[in-house]
Amino acid sequence: HAWNILQQQLHRIEDEIAVKSNSVMLESRALETRRRLNTEITPSTETDRNRQLLNMDTSGLRHVLQSI
Repeated sequence: HAWNILQQQLHRIEDEIAVKSNSVMLESRALETRRRLNTEITPSTETDRNRQLLNMDTSGLRHVLQSI
């Protein structure tokens, strides 16, 4: 009888360890994804920085002026 109780506790502990291991793996993946998403590529020139700040594409106003 005591042996069965010990086996049940062992299985419960093993299940909890598996769940915890999965949780740690998911958290690790989430942190890695957050790290990658938060990494910004800094512009190399002031012009590139201004384009990024103003959400301008590299074509500038040329396509707007051509449509007039």
